[in-house]
Amino acid sequence: MDRILRFDIETCPEITTEVEWATYPKRQCWEKKAETNPEIDGTFKSYLKKAWIYPEFSKVVCVSFKVDDHVNTIISQNEWAVLSGAYEVFRNWSWKLGWYNIYNFDIPFLRKRWIINGFQPPLKLSIADMKPREMWENIVDVMQIWKQTSFTASLDLLSQTLLGESPKSDGAGDMVASAYKSENFDWIKKYCEWDVDFTIRCYDAIINPREIPVPASAIEDKEVTSPFSSDTWDEPVELKEDDWQITVEDIEKTIDVIKWKDEVSEEKLKAFDEWIEERKEEAKAEAEKKMAEPLPFDWDDLPF
Repeated sequence: MDRILRFDIETCPEITTEVEWATYPKRQCWEKKAETNPEIDGTFKSYLKKAWIYPEFSKVVCVSFKVDDHVNTIISQNEWAVLSGAYEVFRNWSWKLGWYNIYNFDIPFLRKRWIINGFQPPLKLSIADMKPREMWENIVDVMQIWKQTSFTASLDLLSQTLLGESPKSDGAGDMVASAYKSENFDWIKKYCEWDVDFTIRCYDAIINPREIPVPASAIEDKEVTSPFSSDTWDEPVELKEDDWQITVEDIEKTIDVIKWKDEVSEEKLKAFDEWIEERKEEAKAEAEKKMAEPLPFDWDDLPF
């Protein structure tokens, strides 16, 4: 079984005070971004709340790694030191990379901040240049595993759904800036490591789903019998090889089974059957009409 380097990053805006905002060189760029993005505006308050997701306006302040049961966290006010330490870890790692939404956020964010700070990103993180099969053989993104082809979820929502608790109970990503400003690095470290641990637990829950008992209220007053047995579904049924040849009678029996008692009136069933017969007659009449129409060509004109 391949070992996975599981990691998470925490980021915060490049500046954290209004004094810095007054002379911030990229202030106009943020205000222009606000013109095309309805989720943000050009104010400093909006910058503090949203800038951390844009690598051009923010920086990496913490990276937590976990291999097997060993956790290591790099955290510093000096982004270059954080990026340098993370670079050495990724450059020397030869196994799979993982965790939550790293495909859309952590990996591209790290790559861009490395380039901005003068690092040549490791090839294993050049995911845009990889073929899809090659990429997914080397990356384990739990969000993508859960998403499949649609309906993504935040780590907060997924944790609440699968585990009944969340790493976000003590804060969220947009609070890292406030913690960084107040030099509460212990909270940032704990928050980053929690994200890694909760993702591990969600991954385990997806790979090995827990069996949840069906509430009695979900099946009460439902008289269900098996089409292969005169008793209940719980009774084991011995099936011979010939029994696998499903017949029309078997299908009709099955349909009878799934019609719950008193759920559909006889009048509605009769009306439905009549509607089906009408459609059959219409289809038959349409087919006969087409058969009676002359052919779109003359047999004598054919070359054979």
